[in-house]
Amino acid sequence: MTKPDSLLRLIHGRRLWQVLAVYLAGGWLVLQIVDTLAGALDLPEWAPRMALFLLIVGLPIVVATAFVQGGVRSQGDVDQDEPGSRGPAGVEGHAEQGQVRRWLTWRNAVAAGVVAFALLGVGTLVAMSLRALSSSSEMPLGSPTASAGVDGPAPAGNAPPAIAVLPFANTSADPDNEYFSDGLAEALIDALNRIPGLEASPRTSTWQFKGVNLPAQTIADSIGVSAVLAGSVRRAGNDVRISVELVSGDDGRSLWSGRYDATLDDLFATQDRISSEIAGALQVRFVVDDELPEARTASSRAYDHYLLGRFNMAQRTIETLTAAIDNFEDALEADENFALAWAGLGQAWMLRSGLGYAGSASEAVARTRLASDRAIELAPNLADGHAVRGLLHTFLWQPDEAREAYTRALELDPDHTRAQQWSSIFLGNWGQDEEALDMVARASSTEPFARGVAIAASVATSQTGALDDALAYGLRVSELGLPVYGRWLSLRALLRQGRLDEARVHWDAFTGIDFLPLHERQLLADTADELFAELRRHQETGEPGSLPDGLRDIGGGGPASLLYFALGQPDLAYDTMEQALDRDSEAVFSMLFDPGLFGHDDDARFVQLRERVAETYR
Repeated sequence: MTKPDSLLRLIHGRRLWQVLAVYLAGGWLVLQIVDTLAGALDLPEWAPRMALFLLIVGLPIVVATAFVQGGVRSQGDVDQDEPGSRGPAGVEGHAEQGQVRRWLTWRNAVAAGVVAFALLGVGTLVAMSLRALSSSSEMPLGSPTASAGVDGPAPAGNAPPAIAVLPFANTSADPDNEYFSDGLAEALIDALNRIPGLEASPRTSTWQFKGVNLPAQTIADSIGVSAVLAGSVRRAGNDVRISVELVSGDDGRSLWSGRYDATLDDLFATQDRISSEIAGALQVRFVVDDELPEARTASSRAYDHYLLGRFNMAQRTIETLTAAIDNFEDALEADENFALAWAGLGQAWMLRSGLGYAGSASEAVARTRLASDRAIELAPNLADGHAVRGLLHTFLWQPDEAREAYTRALELDPDHTRAQQWSSIFLGNWGQDEEALDMVARASSTEPFARGVAIAASVATSQTGALDDALAYGLRVSELGLPVYGRWLSLRALLRQGRLDEARVHWDAFTGIDFLPLHERQLLADTADELFAELRRHQETGEPGSLPDGLRDIGGGGPASLLYFALGQPDLAYDTMEQALDRDSEAVFSMLFDPGLFGHDDDARFVQLRERVAETYR
């Protein structure tokens, strides 16, 4: 008989086909159970893959055991007709086979499988514990002494309960989903603030704790809230899992927790459900907010692009603002009636102009005007659209239109921080210094840690001549994570005061920030010694200083206009502004940003310039 025939007879005789079929069916069942548990218990993503690996490793062991033990039937001895079964060699062969048979038994095989999967379970538990500890800075858990549905303490007196929503931890496999987890936490803050009798601390108050491992009581004390909400978001394609826990700010008890499985298509409904259950835990009557349904979108793709746009816009660089414009346009391509995306688009265009981006001013104005108009048309009661319209008219030096837009935005939302901070800049530009400072104070009381509020405070105080305060707020902006703005605001205040040694430190730091193109930043760094020598000569002699060659056109002329003022050459500063306006460059908006910095806000040429801007882009 040929060897293949003998092998097939051996396989059939020991029923290896049946063993293989049983093993594959059982393995498939095990994988289904592990996959189900992974979804229900939020197991690490590697758990199902590890289970598959163990089953693959176990397959040859099971086949070998079946071969040695004779398959599923009991077979005590080897076939007596097999050669080598007699004589000294046969005895030795029997001994070796007996040794193998003692190890390859069904009992040992089953025991090995149980031990392997037990180790998998222990490893999974350890990984989940480590993940919980590592994300505790994002989600500080309370003591599990209270379960879902247990009411928290009623607020003292008539004060509404206050809650701090921490940035949600991104537990997705893709770290780039951070924008999504941040966006959901921010959206939940907005939703909670629309519930009568409940206050949620603004994003800027709680985002300072991102990546910081602190107990809930410490966070609650520092913000002044009665409870802290922490959470995590795990996204896989269109599926989203949101896990949240509400912790008492008094003693760290867990007041309530929940886990929600959703898709991108029903995120708003899930958000309403979370808000409702949080309100119940804090003994607040939940009222579904249907005031602004027109501001929302039913498109999951539009909402995803919108969240990414908000995330990029918060970084406040020309590159990320350009990306945000693209994100909002992608959102509007998916849903052209998404009012929040229109408002975000207009804001991104204006913020990029404010950074001195040297694009077309006409295009920026037209796109922002269209965006704000569409946002207001689609959602007349949405403050965001009116605030963006006010920002546009602030840049265009059109006071009546700006005042009307800001007034309407703050009527709709008295705590709208962006409307407050932009309004303060508008008021200061028109010489209403006290009103500007009052508006900054209002914004600061609402969002004391907002970077935009610190920017507005630096501008407002510089307009009143309080340059030490302007410098302090500029430094605060850098501390809050916007070094481009912070260094520039600090530099302006120091140049006005003539503190050149300190100004040089900020100049060097500014040129090291990835803000302008590399060759322009290199030129700023290479000419720093010459520039500050000219500034010092002007300070000591009163004679006008000279701007080093090549600096005039950097950043669309924005730095040059400031430096000409500092060098005692205001006429050249105005020439630079007029040339930017002649070129239809957005840079002119940033040049006119703070006319009172060097005391030229009443200069006839400046008045003519702002009137020309107002008429050109009306």
